[in-house]
Amino acid sequence: MSAPGFEARPLRPWHLGLLLVASSASTMCGIGGGLFAVPILHFLLGLPLKLATATSLVAVFAMTLAGTLTEASHAGNALDWSAIGLLSAGALLGAAIGQRVNARINPQALTWVFAAALLIGGARVLATSMPADVADAPMLIVVTPLSALWLVAAGFGGGFVAPILGIGGGLIVVPALFLGIPGTSYLTARACSTAMSVVASAQLTWLNLRAGRVHRPSMLPFAAVTICGGWIGTSLVHLPGWSHGARIMLGVLMLALSAKYTWRAARHRAQ
Repeated sequence: MSAPGFEARPLRPWHLGLLLVASSASTMCGIGGGLFAVPILHFLLGLPLKLATATSLVAVFAMTLAGTLTEASHAGNALDWSAIGLLSAGALLGAAIGQRVNARINPQALTWVFAAALLIGGARVLATSMPADVADAPMLIVVTPLSALWLVAAGFGGGFVAPILGIGGGLIVVPALFLGIPGTSYLTARACSTAMSVVASAQLTWLNLRAGRVHRPSMLPFAAVTICGGWIGTSLVHLPGWSHGARIMLGVLMLALSAKYTWRAARHRAQ
């Protein structure tokens, strides 16, 4: 079931075309497609925000699963399962704690901190580059006690902010791996982030479906389109030079979101 008595606006082909482009770009960057799916569901189809958020998680699960399976079958597979396991453990713990503190924490204070982190991280992502032969190469992350702790912490951060700010963990995890663990290529960072998102979004999707918080008429077409987007984005990012473009795209997106969260927090403070 989904929102008794609620009727969404008609789903148009251009809505799905927009979602296909957005999900392909999201997969290239290694972030969850909910950042784009929620506005489409909420503003274009008219779904209530909570219903749009829950429905978008189904699309995120479909997209990240398709992207991870495509990555696993690619000759230049950049998945590092040891790193993914540590990230996923941190993300599950972070999401559980984030859900508990969501009603108690001051979201405005966290918004200021998150906006500053996005500003600094986005600038560093744009400023940090690697030689083409290194950037486009799949590289295993050397797991030491220190890097293992960093991986769990990165996953925890991504999982923690998701239920509070409504954003995907990739915005935390990709920069944390790319900038925080020396020698990690962007290709590896985005692949591991995408795989981690499969675990987190699967759990939330199951809970939302069981509770009837998903708009089922939109669920199947959105999932079908994001499956295609996951495949397209993963295939494109493995082309020579495309990981560089994906890194630039992520950096610009982080700066834009920093401005958005700063504006939102400033407006709330002025009220």
